[in-house]
Amino acid sequence: MIYQLNFNLPRILTLPSFNFTRIVCFSSSTKDSNLAKLRKKTGLAFVLCKKALELHNNDLNAAELYLKEESIKHGYAKIQKLQSRRAVQGLVGLFMHHESKQCALLEVNCETDFVARNQNFKQLVAQLTSSLLSPTTNKPSPSILPNTNLATKNVFGPDDLKFFNEQLSQAVIQLGENIKVSRGLILQLTEPQREDLHLFSYVHASGESIADINSVKLGKYGAVIVARQLPNEERKELPKVETAESQPVTKKQSNDSGVEDQKERKLTDEEIDNQEYDIEFGEEEPVNYTFDDVGKIVCQQIVGLNPTYLKKPEEVLAKEKELMKQGYKIPEDSEYLLDQKTIVNPSLSVAEFCDQHGIHILDFVRYECGENIEN
Repeated sequence: MIYQLNFNLPRILTLPSFNFTRIVCFSSSTKDSNLAKLRKKTGLAFVLCKKALELHNNDLNAAELYLKEESIKHGYAKIQKLQSRRAVQGLVGLFMHHESKQCALLEVNCETDFVARNQNFKQLVAQLTSSLLSPTTNKPSPSILPNTNLATKNVFGPDDLKFFNEQLSQAVIQLGENIKVSRGLILQLTEPQREDLHLFSYVHASGESIADINSVKLGKYGAVIVARQLPNEERKELPKVETAESQPVTKKQSNDSGVEDQKERKLTDEEIDNQEYDIEFGEEEPVNYTFDDVGKIVCQQIVGLNPTYLKKPEEVLAKEKELMKQGYKIPEDSEYLLDQKTIVNPSLSVAEFCDQHGIHILDFVRYECGENIEN
């Protein structure tokens, strides 16, 4: 039996067409690629990024803008919820701009040391610290430093730092802790063109290596000094220091028969205390530190010994002078930087050490993370 099949070719050729462009836009590989990019840009969770892309037809820019707005909105709500929680951990950021001779200090606090070591938190502190020196930053009125008119400071309190709220709200969502900016400071020389005026800084990380992100140093402590390099005629000659030569000592000891005992034996503690030595003293050349070395040493001194003031007022010095004439001994006072014993040479005060190396300290600033936060 033979069957005849009739095909309607025009009808086959006019089948409805498909929009292949739309299918390609929503391919699995493109979705995954945009999802990975969005997560890398925002640092937010997989679920949030996926939802943002679905709501905006896989448009990467629109999804990023949406997440940013949501972060701010929910961040403010979360900040209100977390702001009563105590935040005394964190980092001090220090950014030195050598060309303009400016320095920015910023303290950013969080609740735990775990978050303080988080790379995202470090990136946040570095970004906020460097932005303090931005020309667009709304800065408080500058004031002259207490001990010199050769530098000014802009002091930022919590209310002056509210322009960081947007970045803080995103960080709160990302890290899940109360995060706040406690204080900030900008130091600037009034005559930056002078070659004899300098700013020196030091950051101490307290147990871990100092992070350096985009030239911003991060740690638990920070110190900055304003210094002037003394001309040669104002410098004092370093004294010669007598020290024991590093050589074996000769023991003056013999046995009862008057003949030296040639056999080596281990001495008792009592014999060590009672024995006599011939010690030859020699002259040791004093260490000549560079100008930069002295600046760093003084900053380390400030971080370690925590002075409150630069130097004693004239009236205090006059009173102490009178007491010394009457036979009173004036006790050492560690709250004055220039009167402290230098950490590298306890025989010299900081003032003497600096004078001998051609540096005059004009003023200083010290930050310690959490020091001004009430318990």
